[in-house]
Amino acid sequence: MGLFDGLLKAGTEKQTEEIDSHLTEHKEQDYVKEFLDFYRQALDDNTVLEYTIHSIKQKGVTVKCGPMFCYVPYSRMPWTYSENSMWEEVLPYIRNQRFKGLVSRVTENPSFVVLESDKMQFKEVKLEYTKIYRAIILKIQTDGFIVDLGYDSNWEQGGFIGFFDKINFTQTDLFQTYKLGDIIEVPFYGYNIDGKLILGEKTGTDIWTTGEVDIKINTQVEAEMYKNENGELRFIADNIAACRLINTKETNPVFYKRAHAAIQHLEEGDKINCIVISVNRRKKYLNLIWNDIDDINLIIEKSKPIGNLAQGSIGDLIPKPVGYTPVPGSLAKIEVRNTKLGTKNPNQYFLVGFDKEVTLVFVTEQRIITKIDRMMIEHNLQDRQIIEAQLSKVHSNELVFEWHIAKQDLERLLLLWA
Repeated sequence: MGLFDGLLKAGTEKQTEEIDSHLTEHKEQDYVKEFLDFYRQALDDNTVLEYTIHSIKQKGVTVKCGPMFCYVPYSRMPWTYSENSMWEEVLPYIRNQRFKGLVSRVTENPSFVVLESDKMQFKEVKLEYTKIYRAIILKIQTDGFIVDLGYDSNWEQGGFIGFFDKINFTQTDLFQTYKLGDIIEVPFYGYNIDGKLILGEKTGTDIWTTGEVDIKINTQVEAEMYKNENGELRFIADNIAACRLINTKETNPVFYKRAHAAIQHLEEGDKINCIVISVNRRKKYLNLIWNDIDDINLIIEKSKPIGNLAQGSIGDLIPKPVGYTPVPGSLAKIEVRNTKLGTKNPNQYFLVGFDKEVTLVFVTEQRIITKIDRMMIEHNLQDRQIIEAQLSKVHSNELVFEWHIAKQDLERLLLLWA
């Protein structure tokens, strides 16, 4: 007769309770072992697990992940705060919120599972310039609040921590009514030079009042197209400030036409290299010109792939030479051939990479050169000389290129004739 049979035979209530307790303890131990095996397997396989936040501890967060409660150190959370106590203000809003993590450690005595979420990727988000976001007050200082804008998107993109200056409050009494954990609405005005959020129109870190933005004048910035909440396309430069593209014959004399054509085809997410020409501090935006010919041609070529045109297919007319896409606005190398020396028009011009004669128009400073100028220049061009020109028109069986001649090159060519 086994031990349990003997105890049962005794039949006392106390003995029965002891047996049930003994059996339950063994069952729980079996379950825990099985659970820990599950986490060990997840650790070995690098499996991503979902968890919900349960409570805040001194150095981390207790979370419910699968069959057990686990632990995530603050340093391994999906985002971090400068002070661990700030998690206490966020807890009511993120409790039961689902996050993802990896198992980093499993121990059996005691049973303990540690997760890490700092390597998890959130989907990319771009805060919209001048938009008002809802944020949680994490810390109250004498000069303002430290807030987290992650609340506005339910932390789908993680936390966005910034400082909201007290000076934004027109009424000092209103500032004093807020307490830790309250929700407050704050406007977003870009990032400062250290990559920190600029919240509010008046703040000590505002690039428009500190003069920090002035150093951008006459420098190159990367402008990116994005859609605002109304679906309208807008620019933001270097992820810092809103901007306007100024494309006129006065501001962009050499590349005005090509830039104008390319601007029509800019789409959300396109990034272009521009030069800052001025700053509008009152409306808080940069004025830019777009004169990067590589960028311009890239947009034109991307938006107008080779295909059937009204007068036939460019693809059928001209094979695509290496590094050149034959669409209006693109650049190509043209070879000069002195085939008619001694005449008014001594040269023929051929597209390099394909023995196709083309028409070449000489242009400088956005004007067509006179007939006399052209005759002088043509007689000074060398046989087999290679020049770079822009495709401007496509007819049924004719390609028209414009050769933009720099002022100093024009003077040299005319001087040679003299």
